[in-house]
Amino acid sequence: MESQIIIDFVAKYFYWAFLAWIFMTLIQRRHGSKGVKKRMAVLYQAILIFLIMVYATILKMNDLTDIYLIIAAIVALMILFFGRKLILPYHSRCRVCGKRMSFERIFYYDDPLCSEHDEEEIEMTEEVKKKIKEIKEEDQKDKPDNN
Repeated sequence: MESQIIIDFVAKYFYWAFLAWIFMTLIQRRHGSKGVKKRMAVLYQAILIFLIMVYATILKMNDLTDIYLIIAAIVALMILFFGRKLILPYHSRCRVCGKRMSFERIFYYDDPLCSEHDEEEIEMTEEVKKKIKEIKEEDQKDKPDNN
């Protein structure tokens, strides 16, 4: 048996990385329709991790060396390069103003816009302000004057 240090590591620990990526897709579901592309990207990443893990397990079962894992690494890098818009759709800066976005906006929202330029969020904020104003007006109407 020749050197299988990397194969053992990948076969053993990529399982946990795969589970972490699947768990991340479940966390992203709470953002609903705002992050469908990002959720699919994380799913594609998890599939890529799973395929590398399976390949490493097959190499381990057949007592092959770590050199054969280079093939999987090259294929994974090619998939990442040619499918980067689909697999890696993350932007750290706002498309409009260039302001650095929060972790939540980078990983959960499809549009590369900060909260100041996201039209849906602006509309929701205005609606909330209107509701608060209406509630305050109703409370003042319901309060009797003690004068």
